[in-house]
Amino acid sequence: MSVKKMKPEENKVKVKFSIRWKVLLGFGVLFLLVYVIALNLFTTLSVNAADKQVKNDLTQTLEGIAETVDVEMLLDLVDNGEPNEAGFSDDERFVTLLDYLVQVQAVEPDAWPYLYIASEKENEIKFVVDVWAASDDPGSAGGFLEPYQSNSGWIVAGLSEQVYRAVDRRFVENLKNRADDIEDEKPDLATAYTNFGSWLTDIGLFPQKEFGTYGDEFGRWASGYMPILDDSGIPVAAVGVDFQADYLNEVRNAVRAQVRNAFLWAMPVLAVIVFLVTTFFTRPLERFSAEAEKVAEGDYKVVDFSKLIKGRFPDEIDMLASVFDEMAQKIRKREMTLRRQVAKLRIEIDQTKKLSEVNEIVETDFFKDLQQRASDLRSKRTKK
Repeated sequence: MSVKKMKPEENKVKVKFSIRWKVLLGFGVLFLLVYVIALNLFTTLSVNAADKQVKNDLTQTLEGIAETVDVEMLLDLVDNGEPNEAGFSDDERFVTLLDYLVQVQAVEPDAWPYLYIASEKENEIKFVVDVWAASDDPGSAGGFLEPYQSNSGWIVAGLSEQVYRAVDRRFVENLKNRADDIEDEKPDLATAYTNFGSWLTDIGLFPQKEFGTYGDEFGRWASGYMPILDDSGIPVAAVGVDFQADYLNEVRNAVRAQVRNAFLWAMPVLAVIVFLVTTFFTRPLERFSAEAEKVAEGDYKVVDFSKLIKGRFPDEIDMLASVFDEMAQKIRKREMTLRRQVAKLRIEIDQTKKLSEVNEIVETDFFKDLQQRASDLRSKRTKK
């Protein structure tokens, strides 16, 4: 059993898509790609610059507190202070240290410093004085000698060295924030989100940044920690600073708005320019195509590629037009020669055909009988 190959449809409808529109489409895709790259590039550069400024301010605040805080008063408060009913302390030393932190915040309003010491338990610290206690929301402050269990370990590391809180990449952070939002309604899905984000970090696809900002219900923050040394240079406590960095979102949004506006203005202008340029360069091709269609239809009399050839500064289109003009002339000559040969051949064929028909008639018995009768008649007339 043989199978015939199906031939493609010869009369399949083809949609004409000119070079001009192909170029415009390509320009649109390229422009969109450039826009995405520029948006990410400028946003990254601006946010990194803002991050660097936040880090510098945070570091200066940490160093300033670690160098100027009254270490002896702090240690005396830890040894002899007593918490009050609100969870803080009425001790004069507590009030003095809290006023000191408030003064620091007055100099650097974005800084929210606190003092803490090591705990007997692993990965745990104890707050001593927290500037949040003097704010409008004292409930967010760490209480006097209130323990705090650290999951990341950064705040504990700050007891022995200056460190910054490492942060998740934005994608992982968004996953975990999403998990927090749905934790009450869909705990299993929230756990899956959290585990997936941690897995992306662990495999190195989205590694943590050594310094950056993170978000919580109070806003966006950057945190750092530094040990407080006694007169012998031994770490006896530490200072932590949560630096408010909400303006980073403002920087990011402002940059994106500026880039977007710039591209919205530039795109139509560049599109018009590209359209005009492509029209200028494709117009000779359109004329060339029209002349080539005449050649394909055999209409050589009105074909004239020479009008597409420039006198000065010829380019590839001019060279192609010259070649096609010469080709069209040769094709026309060959076709005229072929027509003359065909006409001559037709005449010869007609003569041969007539001769063949005459021979066929002459060779018939009827024609021979007529010849014999004619010969007999001529003979009788001669005898008379």
